[in-house]
Amino acid sequence: MFFNDMKEAAKFINNNWDIIEIWWNNKSLQKLRYAFLKEYYEVSQACHQNMKNLVEQELKLIKN
Repeated sequence: MFFNDMKEAAKFINNNWDIIEIWWNNKSLQKLRYAFLKEYYEVSQACHQNMKNLVEQELKLIKN
């Protein structure tokens, strides 16, 4: 699911191209992906509003 080396990533994709959707939709992989995202990249429900507020704050600083 994650590669540090672009050549290894390309090799994996090329070797699995015909079954890439089967691999990606594998329940075990999706469970692992979900756990990883929840641990490291969980986004709050208010993400868009938080981003909007941040941009508005920065714009106020620029204008002053």
